[in-house]
Amino acid sequence: MRFSDIRDIYEHVNDKQIAKWTVAIPHPYKTEDAEEFIRLTNKMIRQNKRRTFGIIYKETDSLVGIIDLFRINWTDRNGEIGYWIGRKFWNRGVATEAIHLILKYAFKELKLHRIYARIFEDNIASARALEKNGFKHEGLQRHAAKVRNRWRNFHLYAILSTEFRIHKR
Repeated sequence: MRFSDIRDIYEHVNDKQIAKWTVAIPHPYKTEDAEEFIRLTNKMIRQNKRRTFGIIYKETDSLVGIIDLFRINWTDRNGEIGYWIGRKFWNRGVATEAIHLILKYAFKELKLHRIYARIFEDNIASARALEKNGFKHEGLQRHAAKVRNRWRNFHLYAILSTEFRIHKR
């Protein structure tokens, strides 16, 4: 991640709707939060614990989201993905394409075997993007996290390297 992305990150993430669908993004979001996110992310990348990519919208050549592969377990060859897309770019297939690209990277370059995602139980759009990429619903994690003073349930989705198809989207 680059510090030159702070403005774009702040512009998109300082939106109550983005915070609503994520665990770790506060609202209101400050530029200092974006700086800290980049610092922490870069440190974890150097420690080989995470891979984070900016999502660039082709038509505007600007950062419109982030997709992250984290909790990488090199022994068991698995990891979790998380992502957010700026609200102006919802319902355009951006998340679906970003998920496909990070799966291709995780399975082909990193040689991971299983990728999973945990999404809030009412996040239908995210569930759809995961399912379009071949993720299978594995279950409901009840009261899995306390987010903004409220217990939240997660749906757990996962895909194995043997289930992933590389076909161009």
